[in-house]
Amino acid sequence: MKKKLATIFVLALLFCVVMPLNTAFAAPADVMINSGNEGSPFDLTTMTAGQSLLVNTTEIVELTGNGGDITITCIAGAQVTLIDVTILSSGCPIAFQGIGNTLNLEGTSTLNANDIYTAVNVPSGAQLTILGTGTLTATGGSEPSWYRGGAGIGGSNYESSGEIVIKSGNINAIGGILAAGIGGSRGGDGHVTILGGNVKATGGTDASCIGGGNAGCGYINISGGRVETIPIDGSAAGIGNGYGPLDPDGEVNISGGLVIAKGGWYTEYNESTPGIGSATTLSRTNQFGAINITGGQVYAIAGDNRSEDIGASFTSSSCSGINISGSAAVFMFYDNAANLTTITATNHTHVNSETVSSNTAYGFDNFPDEFNGRVGYGYLKEATITYNYSDVSQPDSTITVWCGNELTEPSAPTKLGYTFNGWHYDIAGKIPYIFDGTPVSGDLTLYAHWVESGTHSGSIAGSLVDDTNSPIEGYYATLQSRPITVSTSSAGAFAFGSVYYINHTLIIRDDAGTLIRTYSVNFVEGTTPSAVVDEGSSTITVVYNGNVTGINIPLRLDASGTTATVAGPVTFTETSSSGGGYINPQTGDSNSNNYLYVIVSAISAVLLIGILIKKKTLA
Repeated sequence: MKKKLATIFVLALLFCVVMPLNTAFAAPADVMINSGNEGSPFDLTTMTAGQSLLVNTTEIVELTGNGGDITITCIAGAQVTLIDVTILSSGCPIAFQGIGNTLNLEGTSTLNANDIYTAVNVPSGAQLTILGTGTLTATGGSEPSWYRGGAGIGGSNYESSGEIVIKSGNINAIGGILAAGIGGSRGGDGHVTILGGNVKATGGTDASCIGGGNAGCGYINISGGRVETIPIDGSAAGIGNGYGPLDPDGEVNISGGLVIAKGGWYTEYNESTPGIGSATTLSRTNQFGAINITGGQVYAIAGDNRSEDIGASFTSSSCSGINISGSAAVFMFYDNAANLTTITATNHTHVNSETVSSNTAYGFDNFPDEFNGRVGYGYLKEATITYNYSDVSQPDSTITVWCGNELTEPSAPTKLGYTFNGWHYDIAGKIPYIFDGTPVSGDLTLYAHWVESGTHSGSIAGSLVDDTNSPIEGYYATLQSRPITVSTSSAGAFAFGSVYYINHTLIIRDDAGTLIRTYSVNFVEGTTPSAVVDEGSSTITVVYNGNVTGINIPLRLDASGTTATVAGPVTFTETSSSGGGYINPQTGDSNSNNYLYVIVSAISAVLLIGILIKKKTLA
């Protein structure tokens, strides 16, 4: 009997170990979405007030409709898409457990929490990535009688946030009492990374807008997107710590993007808080960690009453360091940073010579309205731009600009017997420079590219994106073709406008220019456009119907024949001999001269079906 009991105990223990954690400990729910029944979007209007929904699968789940007073819990690894969702909950509208979670935004969604709860709960130990093209307004709850609340996105009362990563989307996050807009709540730290998107955040009383709740610290990394803090009377720092952290720490790293950091204020005490840093009344040093700004445009504004724009506010407080370097452009409202902390500005110039007018000074046009009519104080780095005409008869020309500015494209040069084909990063003319949307990051040499008069460039460049239309960082593709002077299609030729091309080669490189894959592309006219590439083949056969503008081509980033990584679609734009119409290989951004798009997208299904058919045939 003892042996049987021991055996049962061991089996039960093994069962608990191998059983998925999210299944073994899934909370009871009124409605459950399990693996296999994701289907079409789940309509939240079918639920009744007070009900709970459990997303119990790691497959993609789409939610839509007005759910009213409901709560949603997602297991680890959840992939949830909100499509025009409204939830006005008496608790937490949606909560994520564990790591590997994704929240995709489509349409316009509103999530309101109540009491101490967070609108989008990402507790300590959890991870959430937010992306998409939609808009989300997330408002944390407040409980005035007990003076507490939850973050818009992050932790609930007395809770630090987990790892929050924002890649894209339009987000407006409002924290409740003592809670950050994005980050921790009362006594909780905030861990936030912003890579892109349009992000606005408002902190509750004594909390930062992005970072720590009251008495909490902020650990913030920003490398892209547009980020703006919108404080209220009683808010702490715009980006950083909440009021009076119990264990002073925190860190802010900004390497890119547009950041408008406005601090809060305390009307009752005639005090204000910094745009970036920490707010405290304690008279001691090191109330905040390091603030490192290495790129992007940063505009820091203390609250209504004069304080430190960047650093630790109030008398006798400081942070461990303010470091400005790289290509950063940093502006301050009062030219008042640090408070007992020295600013280290490597290779930067302290500027104070221009008055901001119509949100513009020093070539920058993103100054917040508060700056208008005031001197634009800041730290800028100068860069030298060299234009190499690739012509011995024309000497190089140089200009100096502030890093972070965009260059104004100069007038097109001329060369006898040649047509100017745009400015490029490289002398071979393979990587075009995009003047619109490319901030200067340092000294740069641009090379003029020429084509013989009467010919037409067939180089087409584009950025890779995956099957969710998100950019694949670190790679770009180029379709190179040779133009031919014929008026009608010939064998193997493909038409762009009135020009035909032959000898098509599709090249995939990484951002360092290292060759990854090369394909020979053969265009064949037919009734049904398609594209097929066999496993291990270096040739892609494309069937197109006339002079089409969209073709599906499967691409692989690796060179192996059997373990294919499908990537796409890829957007290509034809270049012209007049120098207009390029797509940046790194960003995919195009200028207004683009006149034709060839959309090349991955057909992963075709590849998979081909693999299955092949395996079945071999079997």
